Amino acid sequence: DLFDTATKRFPTRVAMRIERNGRKEQYTFEDVRELTLRAAGFFAHNEIKQGDRVILFSNNMPEWGLTYFGILKAGATAIPIDPASSVEEIVNFAKAGEASAIAISPKLASENPDLADILKGEGVDIPVWVFSEIFEMPDEVEESKRLALLPSKVLGNAVASLIFTSGTTGKPKAVMLSHK
Repeated sequence: DLFDTATKRFPTRVAMRIERNGRKEQYTFEDVRELTLRAAGFFAHNEIKQGDRVILFSNNMPEWGLTYFGILKAGATAIPIDPASSVEEIVNFAKAGEASAIAISPKLASENPDLADILKGEGVDIPVWVFSEIFEMPDEVEESKRLALLPSKVLGNAVASLIFTSGTTGKPKAVMLSHK
């Protein structure tokens, strides 16, 4: 609700800025809403539904936030993980978190080109989507169909994030955070 209110109330205000390769980019709240819905539609189109869990594996960049909100708008739970995570840790997070998919930044995808194959070899057969796939612009008809798949409402007590943290034993433990 807060996301919808902010993006509708302040559409022309700048929400995010970044400098990449010497070029400055900025995203207004309207841009954030549009790209978040595009990501959510992508997830829904690819059968991510309420209650599913999606790992978010990325460095700090606007696409991280856009993907995070897209996962939530699809009714799914985000599992954000540290970009310095090893492949072994990613496999463990995917298993423990019962992940349905992984959303990954281009840089981390290029650093981990065999991630999907390694996951499959470990019994975790889930898709690994790069941001360019998630934010690819479908035609208007296709985008409308995708958006129609989204849940009309996500309840405040639904799990928004599953955060893995090291416990005193050193074994990662998950903390569930609701939308509230």
